[in-house]
Amino acid sequence: MNKVWYKQTVSKNSQIIKNTRSQMSAQSAAQILKGIKKDLKLKSNDKTYTLSYDGNSKKATSTAKKVLVAQSGQAGKQNASQIDVSHLTFKYTVNKKTYFPTKSNIKIKYTSKGQSTTSTVSGSYADLNKVKKVDIPQSVTSSAKKFPAGLAKYMF
Repeated sequence: MNKVWYKQTVSKNSQIIKNTRSQMSAQSAAQILKGIKKDLKLKSNDKTYTLSYDGNSKKATSTAKKVLVAQSGQAGKQNASQIDVSHLTFKYTVNKKTYFPTKSNIKIKYTSKGQSTTSTVSGSYADLNKVKKVDIPQSVTSSAKKFPAGLAKYMF
């Protein structure tokens, strides 16, 4: 926010941690893969397979809604009846040799409480299972400000 570093203690059970893990582990993509597996199109090239879907079938919109609700945590569960998914675009690419994901793109068009919105989550994966030490510069840790309490109660 405003090019300022913030620090905040976050519970391991926090919704933001669950959402981040879900996105980093491709859990949402896996959920969609399972939900619409019979409707996926397969493209192949020398190094990868790509599974894709672009449409608004009842199965696809229902699966996309489940993903949105799961990512929204308690608020999503409470407002699930007010979410109406109109379109899903999905593309998932894996390496032919390892079957590790290399790219993922999920785009969901939906209406919630009368407002139209598009949620897009895309990413690329490299060096899976080869995490190296993450060093945070001392200048960042020493200059980080406490996250505003009013916002923290809604986010963490």
